[in-house]
Amino acid sequence: MAENKNVPRVRFSGFNDAWEQRKLKDVTNRITRKNKNLESKLALTISAQDGLIDQNKFFDKTIASKDVSNYYLIENGEFAYNKSYSNGYPFGAIKRLDNYKAGVLSTLYIVFELNDVNSQFMVSYFNSTFWHYQIYLNAAEGARNHGLLNISSDDFFNSKISLPNENLEQIKIGNINKKLDVTIASNQRKLDSLKSVKKSLMQKIFDQTWRLQGFTDPWEQRKLGQIVKITMGQSPDSTNYTKDSNDYILVQGNSDMENGKVRPRVWTTQVTKTADRGDLILSVRAPVGDVGKTDYDVVLGRGVASIKGNEYIFQYLRMLNINGYWAKFITGSTFESINSKDINSAQVRYPVVQEQNKIGTLLEKADQAIASNQFKIDKLKEIKKWLMQSMFV
Repeated sequence: MAENKNVPRVRFSGFNDAWEQRKLKDVTNRITRKNKNLESKLALTISAQDGLIDQNKFFDKTIASKDVSNYYLIENGEFAYNKSYSNGYPFGAIKRLDNYKAGVLSTLYIVFELNDVNSQFMVSYFNSTFWHYQIYLNAAEGARNHGLLNISSDDFFNSKISLPNENLEQIKIGNINKKLDVTIASNQRKLDSLKSVKKSLMQKIFDQTWRLQGFTDPWEQRKLGQIVKITMGQSPDSTNYTKDSNDYILVQGNSDMENGKVRPRVWTTQVTKTADRGDLILSVRAPVGDVGKTDYDVVLGRGVASIKGNEYIFQYLRMLNINGYWAKFITGSTFESINSKDINSAQVRYPVVQEQNKIGTLLEKADQAIASNQFKIDKLKEIKKWLMQSMFV
């Protein structure tokens, strides 16, 4: 198999023949039907992430003309090519209409149906990057017209694709990618639900709508600086920055945090302000208010502050950020930031230590469930990416 260039690196057992190279026009029919009778008023757009989607849902408004009678009418199961490039999608996006019976698209799009090729296979193929090179070859050199690739319909349909000769292999490839997409989407919904539950739980606990069983004592309210030690960061001289992990870890801002934890990225030989392992790290420059934890002794740059607080304080600071508490301090500023006074004067409501600990533990467990589900999604996406890179030609 390795000697034949027109075979994928990974195949299902039982398939050995080389794939056939064909022109896209050989397996598609271009669609130019217009919406003259206003069969649909659903204006669509193509999102590289979400596929063909209602403009109202994507843009929060309709950007199509009031009269859509001259738009293309696309029906369920048909495909459209958006020549507009975006971050991560330098050659545009090709998507199948799955979520609506029909819709309308600007004539800037190229619309087509499939002929003698498995539809789900082509969905997977167009979600890969293997068709990009043909677009690159056929697009006018250096041509970008108002954000659109300058490729004609004829050149698009003359682009070459490689297909398995056996329909069964097409079906298997399409199905495994679809199953992965469904699994990822299901886990993403679960993750979104967990985040929503966690947010609701925080709001109801911290405004005392809900109390944990066995606790009835009133809560106190004090300034943050009165109940914890706060250290504002001070950046070392940039000439002392290194990539040597034997030096001191430098935390400068949100770019040094990942999933609520310090991720060592830059080191320094100069010690200015410091935080100890277990301290909380608050971002004081854009994005203001993000908070995490450090599992290391670190040097603090001026983009962060450290707080010696327990899990309760950590979760309370997260709630303040979710509720937009810090926005009132940065409104009107050309460079978003908060200062020591803003942080020290933040009002915190808190119960007795025993209740603090139970609340912290409860919310931490919710975070662990969220992190576990996010890890699963990330791994599934890695598998999907590997398959997309390995199962096509």
